[in-house]
Amino acid sequence: MANRVGITGHRDLRNFDHARLTADIRRELSALAQEHAQRVMLSSLAAGADQLCAGIGLDLGYQLIVLLPFAGFRDGFTGDGLMKFDSLLNSAKQTIIVSTNQNADVAYLEAGKYVADHCDVLLAVWDGEAQTSQCGTQAVIEYAKKINRKVTIIKPDR
Repeated sequence: MANRVGITGHRDLRNFDHARLTADIRRELSALAQEHAQRVMLSSLAAGADQLCAGIGLDLGYQLIVLLPFAGFRDGFTGDGLMKFDSLLNSAKQTIIVSTNQNADVAYLEAGKYVADHCDVLLAVWDGEAQTSQCGTQAVIEYAKKINRKVTIIKPDR
């Protein structure tokens, strides 16, 4: 049986220790990978934690399933961010458009819930600070816990 790891996390990682965060994510994904021969990662490929985890996951042999919040999600990327998004998207085994909702925040939350609903463990890159957003990392973590999903939080250092 496959081990399905869902990803959620901060979009802006600039204020965090990138080298340490990368090492922490690699260590956690490596540990999860050793438990199962088949590994699947569920990610929306949002900038920041989603893309960082997806890149590491692919390096470790995870199959990537991309869960886009809405059809035009790619349009929010430019420059290097767009190139990275396209590279990861092209490496995906499957791409699913989760929502047709015109409200981006609603679509983001639907994508986060979809990740939690379809994973065995939710890997969250979150500093633990309360968020005002109804569709952010904290909301996805709370939902995952509510449905009794295993949640592993990696707290990035500043």
